[in-house]
Amino acid sequence: MALELQWQPPGNCWILRISQRDIAAVETGAKLCLPMRPGSAGAASWIGPGSWLWEGEPPELPGSVAAHLADVTDQLVRLRVSGTSAADFLLQGMSLDLHAGEPPIGVVTRTLFAGMPVLFRRRNDEYEILLDQSLRSWLAAWLETALGDFAD
Repeated sequence: MALELQWQPPGNCWILRISQRDIAAVETGAKLCLPMRPGSAGAASWIGPGSWLWEGEPPELPGSVAAHLADVTDQLVRLRVSGTSAADFLLQGMSLDLHAGEPPIGVVTRTLFAGMPVLFRRRNDEYEILLDQSLRSWLAAWLETALGDFAD
């Protein structure tokens, strides 16, 4: 398998935002372990200061803190890219140095792919792109063109 592209539903996805002063209270009250820099810890992936992508069942947040949990499941779509040519293909649309091991396995990174803002993650033998559902048809057209160029 040189290259495989597969559209998938994102599963349960949430964006968790917490004010900097309340992060410790949320971790203690909800018994969460939130990474404070790029990386993942359980269901949470840090995507920016005070902001995490939460995958799976939503956490119970204490009501006395400045925190917001937004269900983005229906807003996102997931594209899985795998195969021996996956990194070379993806490099047509992004500036991350995939051959140098960026980003590390499991780390969610905000980046641009094909000029669109996406959440990008490297798995052991595949890559995932999470993007806004409204951009899917545009990306599908870009992928079709890129596949033609890649095959040449």
